[in-house]
Amino acid sequence: MITIIHGDDLASSRSFFYEQKKKAQSPIFLEGEKATLTDIIQILEGGSLFGNAKTVFIENLISSKKSSKELESIMKLINTHHACEIYLWEGKKLTVKDISFFKEADVRLFKLPSVLFTFLENIKPSNASYQIGLFHKTLSTLNAELIFSMIVRQFRLLLSVSPDGKDEIEEVKKLASWQKGKLKRQARSFSQEKLLNSYQKLFTIDLEQKTGGSSLSLDRAIDFFLLSL
Repeated sequence: MITIIHGDDLASSRSFFYEQKKKAQSPIFLEGEKATLTDIIQILEGGSLFGNAKTVFIENLISSKKSSKELESIMKLINTHHACEIYLWEGKKLTVKDISFFKEADVRLFKLPSVLFTFLENIKPSNASYQIGLFHKTLSTLNAELIFSMIVRQFRLLLSVSPDGKDEIEEVKKLASWQKGKLKRQARSFSQEKLLNSYQKLFTIDLEQKTGGSSLSLDRAIDFFLLSL
């Protein structure tokens, strides 16, 4: 049995992955980037202590930087070992093409709520009331720590695509052209100075939360940050 775990809600997908790992009697763990075809052959075809069925957990195999030939050989091998319980965790949402190779797999998709992305896309100056409303709506489904990390990521992306931005960061290079277009339109609503100052404020909030340098809770700190834009 093959279970594929993927999606942009990494906290939930990882939690599920580790829960399954805890339940397994003698889990075998592999990093997809480092594991070779030989490694996986030895694990899947080698003997098992006490004759127990093997439970194998592999991280980021499908999205690894292996050659297409090696990856295809590994996936074919995994597909033929029905006696083994195999869990494949990927730190992103896979495409239909990625998953199609494993026709009988149990696919578990962990998605972040759409309201989070609506909130992030509407972060801009002079929009505080609407932004704060969306932020608190998002808080009803996600914790403040995750939302804050996504705000930081959004500003990192905005700085990268802004007119005065330097080389595109790796995250931006992986985005579709329509996603880059939306980011560029959002970035144009800020001056470069405002983007940099906002990013610095986020760094300060993060530092204060970690060191106890602020009496504000993280959600209140985010409220004040949005008001400052």
